[in-house]
Amino acid sequence: MCFSTSWRSRFWLLVVVSITLAGCATKQVQSPQVAIPKPGNMLNLDRSELDEQQIFWLDEINRFYQADMQDVVIPHVKVVNQLDDWPQDSYCSPQHVELINRAIELNATSLLALTFRSFCADLAQNAELAEETQTALGNISEILLLSGNGRTPEQAVQVRDLYEVNIIFQWAGLDVFDIELLRLHDQVVYKFHTFAMTNGQYDVYYAKNSQYVAKNLQQSGQPIENPQALADIIIQGNINAKDASALQWQYAQWLRQDQPQKVIEALSTQSDLRFLAEVLLVQAYLHVNDQRSINYHLDNILSFSEAGFVEASAVFGQHLLNSDDPMDLQGAANLYRVNVEQHGIYNAAMAWLESFLRLPPQPQQFERLLDQFDEADYVGWRLAINQYDHVFGGISEVGYQKLTLLLEQLGQHYVRAQLDYAALLLEGKWQNEAKIEAGLAIIRDLAHQGDHNAQLDYGILHSKGRYGIAINREAAFDWYFQSAQQGNSSALYNLGLAYRFARGVEKDMQLSVDYFQQAYDAGFDLAGCRVGDIYSEEQEVMNLQYASAAYQAVLDEKDSSTEAKASCAYGLGYIEFYQNENTDQALDLFQRAGDWGEENAYFELGLIYEDGTKVTKDPQRAVEYYLQAINMGSYRAAANLGYMYETGNGVSRDLQKALRFYTISANGGSPTGQNNLATFYRYGQVVEQNIQTAFDLYLKSYAKGNRFAAENLGDMYYFGELGEPDYQTACNYYEAAVARGAADVQFDVAYCFVYGEGREQNVDKGVALLLQSALNNDTSALVELGRLYANGELVEQDLQKSLRYYQSAYELNNPRAAYALGLNYENGIGVKKDPVLSFEYYRQSASWGMTEGMLATAKAYLYGFGTAKDKEQAIKWLQKASQKGSMEAQSLLKNL
Repeated sequence: MCFSTSWRSRFWLLVVVSITLAGCATKQVQSPQVAIPKPGNMLNLDRSELDEQQIFWLDEINRFYQADMQDVVIPHVKVVNQLDDWPQDSYCSPQHVELINRAIELNATSLLALTFRSFCADLAQNAELAEETQTALGNISEILLLSGNGRTPEQAVQVRDLYEVNIIFQWAGLDVFDIELLRLHDQVVYKFHTFAMTNGQYDVYYAKNSQYVAKNLQQSGQPIENPQALADIIIQGNINAKDASALQWQYAQWLRQDQPQKVIEALSTQSDLRFLAEVLLVQAYLHVNDQRSINYHLDNILSFSEAGFVEASAVFGQHLLNSDDPMDLQGAANLYRVNVEQHGIYNAAMAWLESFLRLPPQPQQFERLLDQFDEADYVGWRLAINQYDHVFGGISEVGYQKLTLLLEQLGQHYVRAQLDYAALLLEGKWQNEAKIEAGLAIIRDLAHQGDHNAQLDYGILHSKGRYGIAINREAAFDWYFQSAQQGNSSALYNLGLAYRFARGVEKDMQLSVDYFQQAYDAGFDLAGCRVGDIYSEEQEVMNLQYASAAYQAVLDEKDSSTEAKASCAYGLGYIEFYQNENTDQALDLFQRAGDWGEENAYFELGLIYEDGTKVTKDPQRAVEYYLQAINMGSYRAAANLGYMYETGNGVSRDLQKALRFYTISANGGSPTGQNNLATFYRYGQVVEQNIQTAFDLYLKSYAKGNRFAAENLGDMYYFGELGEPDYQTACNYYEAAVARGAADVQFDVAYCFVYGEGREQNVDKGVALLLQSALNNDTSALVELGRLYANGELVEQDLQKSLRYYQSAYELNNPRAAYALGLNYENGIGVKKDPVLSFEYYRQSASWGMTEGMLATAKAYLYGFGTAKDKEQAIKWLQKASQKGSMEAQSLLKNL
């Protein structure tokens, strides 16, 4: 049978069953040859806030989401398709009821099947079954609505299929009269135009089924490269299924591409146009200036507009703007303002902007509208124009040309938009050619004319040194100061940064606090978090009580932005965890900060659960938090997760995964990721060895202050991995590593001086450095001191000192120290010969992994030195030494 082509069409079954996505295609997908990972939950709700019945239905929804594709999901969809196409005159027949029961048997949360069961129960006067089914419908609808409030695309309700939305909204008292498909930058959502059943109030809600579609595609073995690719699949599937909302999206695309005739051909012959389709048709007639056809539909468009349908208002406004009558022009502006009151400035401006983009460039009409506006109106249009590309993405060259013209026109009326246009010229965005001189001229002229926003932008250009302007922090400070004098909150904020970090002015923490406070008082809520940062991080003014108060003030303010709440929650969480040791409160603050978008908070939670010092160690939870942080752009988290997989810390050791996460981290600019990825290339770990790539990555990491990269560069030069050994350069990097806090590398610096490699030989200085390292329990330094005093070549021989240094290193589990002590007791160097004690030291050295210790232990067992002869043990240790490359061990094994 062909699948239903109604608005409730089962698109997602089409994309699972037919990869060609062609109408009623019958090509079956082959069973995948590899195991597909079991999906997680569709909905992850806080179970503590749900009652027993809600938890039951939540589990049922997730159970079907995880169900087997071949055995459950596809059979269920086939049954639902049959129910959807069932002839109305045989509703509730035995065959119909049998099919209903089969659908519910496969999916206890099948809303369509439950709706039919409720209808049939009422018809059969089975009050008990009707009530039971209505309760189930209510609970399932309520649970799905908890996935999002539906008020914005970001809060879209998650469903399995679109027909569910109609049922859910009916349960919530909403009547759906049309559906619009929106292709956003990285997803597809559905915009539902509704009327409240109680008072007829028009409203808009959003829903999406992309998560469910993605799961089905994954289980059928179809790769999804990225969210954009998934969105393309959803749209194409809906178009091939002739879904009305998708076709309307296609019509709108044709209008944006200035192809109105296609829309007219598709819609003009239809006798029963849907609301949105009629709006699109009128836009097509406006496109070709067919006034007669426009007038034919105008009454309907006006009725839609009066009902609150903003898209219809925008089209009616376009019609009014074609008039020369001042009353019509004023009417268009008034209509826009009514839409602002009904839907908010952003939604109204975005709808009207969309209407302009669906028509050919009309500078005269837009100018007429702008002439009726004041600054408050300009604000919404500026926001809509600048956000359009970010929200929708994938805009054509024609669309970008229209956006550019509209922004340029708006700039003639509104300085902020003029600065946006200048930025467009500087960056060459929206497929425009970069015109740097023209863009700079706009900003410079407006700055000199005293516009505070231009002064701020000009200061930023001087601070960053962009577009041919040299970095000049003093000039940047001056422009910020001029802007701040006019109360610009961003300029006040930047002055706070300047005084904190000595950018163009001497560092002054008190002035920094003062300017951040002024910025906060002027409405820049993030500045309140910066006040907290200073009091919690800067030693000269540190006051954790003040810091906590600053963070809490932002969190308590109900109008604080999500960004500010995230930053302050993270800052306060840091104090509670690391200073006040209030672990539970800190974890809650970090969680909230992460949920609000602070990647460092999720990173911190990953670190906490990986470490397990103040909480129960939970590597899996650490991985989950690191992954969340990575998805938000944390390259530090990628480095840490890579290290977990490299070392097998709480997870199965997986060098391929480690390489993948190190690559993500390094590509994102993390010095830790760059250093660790370099080491993989240096030694050819699960990647082809490439010394030059390793060297380049170490240099990038070193340039960002990474101490391990400094040490690794020193080693590469010392051991001649880049050619001939270069001891001088090696010592330079070793010293840089020590300066950056790598205390263990001081041993390498000492080595440079003791042996005159890369530095003029200075034994006393080298020994002094070794002694400093020894005081910090550096076992390499202790062993080297032991060796120096044992052979007496560079310092006066002192065998007792040598023994003390070896013993100290041995107590810190150093295998070289154990081996040296074994030699001493074997040969009576500074001690009485003691074969038994010698053997014990050799065996300890071997157990700590030293090849020479393994060989000495094997010989002891072989020849009965300090222990009974034991050929089996001898062979065991010879094999271990052989595996570590000992030629002597290999030779002895052959002779055995």
